[in-house]
Amino acid sequence: RAFLQAQRGRRVVLACDRDVDGIAAAVLTKRALGRLAAHPTIVPIRKGESVQSPSFRDRMASSSPEAVVVLDTGSRATPIGAGVPTLLVDHHQPSGLPPDATCVS
Repeated sequence: RAFLQAQRGRRVVLACDRDVDGIAAAVLTKRALGRLAAHPTIVPIRKGESVQSPSFRDRMASSSPEAVVVLDTGSRATPIGAGVPTLLVDHHQPSGLPPDATCVS
């Protein structure tokens, strides 16, 4: 909760899996952030991509995020590469946690 409240007025990328639970999580998170006057953008992960894929990182970076919320993509110890505060939200058991990320599972 504190992480989301801290994003008031900031550009936030919502990186999500493109399945039903990932998209639903992104839509609900976008709505919550919108109520906090943040500026969320949903960036779904395409088929064959992960949050570590160069193509995904390029699309995420083009939004100039000030924070990232990663939804339903699993968690690995590999950095996501955004260089901004990052929150991981997932229902899967994490296999690792990127440096400087907060995880909610």
